[in-house]
Amino acid sequence: MTLLVAFSSTYPIIWWFGLGATGAIVGSFLNVVICRLPVMLEKHWQREALLQLSLPSSEPTARFNLVLPHSRCPYCHTPVAARDNIPLLSFLLLKGKARCCGAPISAQYPLVEAATAALFVLTARVFPPGLALCGAWVFVSFLLILAVIDYHRQLLPDVLT
Repeated sequence: MTLLVAFSSTYPIIWWFGLGATGAIVGSFLNVVICRLPVMLEKHWQREALLQLSLPSSEPTARFNLVLPHSRCPYCHTPVAARDNIPLLSFLLLKGKARCCGAPISAQYPLVEAATAALFVLTARVFPPGLALCGAWVFVSFLLILAVIDYHRQLLPDVLT
C-alpha cells in the first residue's frame, strides 16, 4: 500500500487519469450487469414458476449470463467488435451510432461509464489507497447499478441489496 501512496504523490496526473480510466472500464462492466441482470432474473423466475406448476419449459437453453453471449447491437443483433466496445471513447468516435446499422446508441452507456470514472476519482479523494478505497469502489458501483436498474425497471434485485 505504501507503494501506491508514494506513486499517487509522485505522479499525481498519471494516478488520477489511471483511476478515471479504471472507473470507465469498470463502468463498462456495470453496464453489462445493468442490462443483463434483470433479464437473467426474469428468466430464472419464469423457470421457477414453470417448475412449481409442473409445466414443461418451451424456452431454448441458450446460454445467457454476464459473460455470454458477447455484446450485440440491440437493433440488428450484430456482434459488437472489440474496437467498438472501448469505454467512452467508442461512443465519441462512433458519434453515438452503431457501426453496423447506424442505430443510436443509448446515452446510458457513456453516462454510466463517465459516472463510474467520476465516482472512482471522487472516492479516491476521500480514501487513501488501500482496502477502504477498494471497498468504497465496490459500494458506489453497487449503488450505481441499483440506481440505474431501479430507474429503468422499478426493481431492486435481492442479489444486490
